[in-house]
Amino acid sequence: KNEKLLENLKGDRVWYIRPMGMELKIDQFRAFMEEMASFDEKLRVCIIDDAQKMNQYAANSFLKTLEEPVENLYFILVTSDINALLPTIVSRGERFPFFPLMENEFYYLVETVAEEFNFDGTVGKETAFKVSEGNPGVAKDLCGEKGMMQLDVAMRFWETVTTSSTAFSSLSAWTFKEREDFLVLLRWVIIIGRDLMIGAETTDDQLEKCMQWSDREKRLLKYWTDGRAIEALAVLQKAESACRRYISTKNIWDMILIQLQHIQKGDYIWNK
Repeated sequence: KNEKLLENLKGDRVWYIRPMGMELKIDQFRAFMEEMASFDEKLRVCIIDDAQKMNQYAANSFLKTLEEPVENLYFILVTSDINALLPTIVSRGERFPFFPLMENEFYYLVETVAEEFNFDGTVGKETAFKVSEGNPGVAKDLCGEKGMMQLDVAMRFWETVTTSSTAFSSLSAWTFKEREDFLVLLRWVIIIGRDLMIGAETTDDQLEKCMQWSDREKRLLKYWTDGRAIEALAVLQKAESACRRYISTKNIWDMILIQLQHIQKGDYIWNK
């Protein structure tokens, strides 16, 4: 049972905990605490991946462990959203930021481990770098079987919410089987939203990420000028955080559709 809840990477010195499905569960932390009972004075490290995915019970259990520290035991929390962690957990740690890869670093990586990527005629290294902003994980997802399809769905979302007179009824019919599917769509919607923001606020085409859809994006720019795209991105980022906190995806989706329509119409008073 414990092998499924956590991994022992090097003897009993390095431990690794990652989400089971969508979340880190309290059973995983209980399993690790059982192992802790047998620890001696040797140095040990526990790596917690996607730490922002701790559910409420796991987070409280982990916080209790931090409040009663074990000598020579260190925790490394890896997260893409530090604001989703309990502030009391964050306050007890030291932050080490990781930055996106530079273009030459990105190309070197994908050429070195080419088998982990799937570049073809649809997605090349240059496109993957621009869309992922130097994030290898996002690039791998883009090159996956459904990557470009998901990006196209996100583009259709922006086209519908921007120009359709029945945007709410059309988009509210979209359903998501899993919360993870919803988060994936939000990520691509945000990526295209950033392109729209750049196009609406600047004249520098070189900053665009989704060059293959440049013409489709340009048709929408006039609707998102005067700070509208910036406001829309803020809504989407709040939605992403809410989803990671397990708020109903249906409620989040409705909030996105309603607020983006008001923002696009310039109804800032309502949005505030």
